[in-house]
Amino acid sequence: MKLSLIKHLLVLAASLSNCIQYETRSIFDPESLNGLILVTALIYSPNPTPTASCTSLRFTQFGIEDSNWISLATTGNDNGIPNRNETIRMDIEIFNPSSVTCTLVRGRLSTTSSLLSIDLSNNDKLYGTIESNRYRTLWSSSNSSSPTTNVYSSHGNSYRIFIGASSGSASLTLTLTDGSGSVSTTFFSVFIP
Repeated sequence: MKLSLIKHLLVLAASLSNCIQYETRSIFDPESLNGLILVTALIYSPNPTPTASCTSLRFTQFGIEDSNWISLATTGNDNGIPNRNETIRMDIEIFNPSSVTCTLVRGRLSTTSSLLSIDLSNNDKLYGTIESNRYRTLWSSSNSSSPTTNVYSSHGNSYRIFIGASSGSASLTLTLTDGSGSVSTTFFSVFIP
């Protein structure tokens, strides 16, 4: 299985209020010691009654770039996993479950974890317009009716993250605001082996 698939599956958690079950999958990885990586994710329940505001925007998945790209200011071993002492780029896909179109959506990533830090000089990202029941990444120039197969993060508009020297699970917060002032906060974790 191509390692790029692992890039968007290595997610441990998301907005807990929308979680309905844990799911663990084994994914073949020829670079790991035993050929398998266990990936745990939280599965979300669809919003049965769409709200009429942009306060319910939520995280769905992320992709990372961890190769040595001078233009992206990243360092790493290009295995698609946020390893210790790497500088990575991350694009985050979000979903609009509301019944309205959200415009001028911006995202700000933060953490209280000591396992990583976020480049705050370039942390205010514009997602733009996200239509009702549509998905959007920072890379895409349009909305999608289904989740992205592989979130592309090899671009300058992605979040830049510095991974520390310790392993563990780092919690991140994505705060999303739209042009009308609606605020939506969603949480997810990144595992650092």
